[in-house]
Amino acid sequence: MSDAGDAAPKILDLPIGLDVTGTRREFDSLGNVDVPADRYWGAQTQRSLEHFNIGNDRSPATTRSPPRCTSPLTALRRGARGR
Repeated sequence: MSDAGDAAPKILDLPIGLDVTGTRREFDSLGNVDVPADRYWGAQTQRSLEHFNIGNDRSPATTRSPPRCTSPLTALRRGARGR
């Protein structure tokens, strides 16, 4: 039961690895994009790296550590417990 539309997928011998130079062409729903051949990610990750500042963002200090006192009610509760 073989249809003409059931052809096996084409396997491409693309160079990928740390010792490879140049780029390879990846594709997704938005089209083709060139990805460095020494990277193991695909088209969507490459687009994200091109359009967003990934990995270099630091969150503000206020979001990294919780504030010591979040409300006057908290201060009253802590005071009542002797803290």
